[in-house]
Amino acid sequence: MSKFAYYPGCSLHGCAQQYDCSTRLVSQRLGIELEEIPNWNCCGAVTASATDPFLEVVLNARNLTLAGQAGLDIVTPCTQCYAHLQGSHRALTHSPELSRRVAERLQHNLELTGAVRSLPEVLSNPQVRDKLQRIAHKSLSGLKIVVYYGCAWGRTTAASGTTSEPKLLLLEDLVAAMGGEALPWPYTTECCGGQQAIADNTITHLATTKLLGMAAACGADCIMTACPFCQLNLELGQLRLSKQDSARQNIPVLFFTQLMGLVLGYQAKQLGLPKQLIDPSSMLKNIGL
Repeated sequence: MSKFAYYPGCSLHGCAQQYDCSTRLVSQRLGIELEEIPNWNCCGAVTASATDPFLEVVLNARNLTLAGQAGLDIVTPCTQCYAHLQGSHRALTHSPELSRRVAERLQHNLELTGAVRSLPEVLSNPQVRDKLQRIAHKSLSGLKIVVYYGCAWGRTTAASGTTSEPKLLLLEDLVAAMGGEALPWPYTTECCGGQQAIADNTITHLATTKLLGMAAACGADCIMTACPFCQLNLELGQLRLSKQDSARQNIPVLFFTQLMGLVLGYQAKQLGLPKQLIDPSSMLKNIGL
């Protein structure tokens, strides 16, 4: 059994609790042990990163050190958290002076021996995918999905110093392993406008309308994501439009762990599906789930 220091992040204890519960259930079924980091703190996404970059690094250094003290790699489901944890880890390991300043602020030594892993990376590992297929109770056969990583995913590849192309196959390969069809579409890492919503909701409206319209044009039954910010924003984007609006879509936006959970035989309630703002029940009924 693989074991990781689990960093859920603020969203998974708040607006994306269904992502947290489905992550825990799926990981347990697939033999992956998640040990939640005790007394973890916010990664500083949006607020600290926009107002005080040094504070952002301090916040992430504390979480990274807690994981390192446990002798474990850290894994997080949220792509925003992953981007900030990964970026801070890279900055600290490449700058002894920054590490010194951060350790001074925290008043303890840093422990950065553990790697930062994303949940999509862990759950799309070929061995994990093979086990998923062996123990699957159901299939996503007949379900057409657009995979949406969101713009934070691009920042993770820049932070890790790797190219984005290999990582953009992670969730598509997972869809195939579950029997579904990952449709090609041009907005895989397009911004949903979520971070701009604080300053100008018009930008968010335009961005989500464009994304949802393209997903519909591609023939998608649903959008699958790993970002709680994007998931909520794309659901709210549909609710903002009236039923008479020609631009309105009715496309469920699901976390990839929820779909994995269905394939593994968990019930919709266990996976938090009744909490979705866009009801996926008719879509799932159409494919026998």
